[in-house]
Amino acid sequence: MKADYLDTIARLESVIAQLQEEKPPTISNVKESSILSSCRIDDSETEDVEVALLTEELNEKRVAQLS
Repeated sequence: MKADYLDTIARLESVIAQLQEEKPPTISNVKESSILSSCRIDDSETEDVEVALLTEELNEKRVAQLS
C-alpha cells in the first residue's frame, strides 16, 4: 500500500514537472494517462489549471500521510 502511494506521488510529480516544462495549450493529448484520468480532467481547462489541481491533490495526499 505504501509502495503504491509513493509510486503515485512519483508519477504525479513527474507529470507536474513535464507539464510545467512543455507548456502545451491543453493537456488533452495526455488525458488518457491513468494518472490524469484518475484526476477527472476537463478538456476545457488549461494546463496551468491542471498543474494547480495536480499540485493540490499531491499536497493533500502528503498532508494525509503525515497525519
